[in-house]
Amino acid sequence: MREPERLVVLKAQGGRPDYTWTMSDASLGTLATANETAIYTSYGAPGQNFVTVHDTDSHALTATTTPL
Repeated sequence: MREPERLVVLKAQGGRPDYTWTMSDASLGTLATANETAIYTSYGAPGQNFVTVHDTDSHALTATTTPL
């Protein structure tokens, strides 16, 4: 049985739009994006996932997600 889903809303600020988003492990959750906003939904399985945003100038920032 799968754990309940949990979500995190991420918003890019600064840098130079347009933004692109990636995550490291699709088996741990889903990522829905709309330019500066991303919604990461965790399946609740153990493990860390890394969500990264890149701006037009290729600057990047990564957030680490860990289900509680």
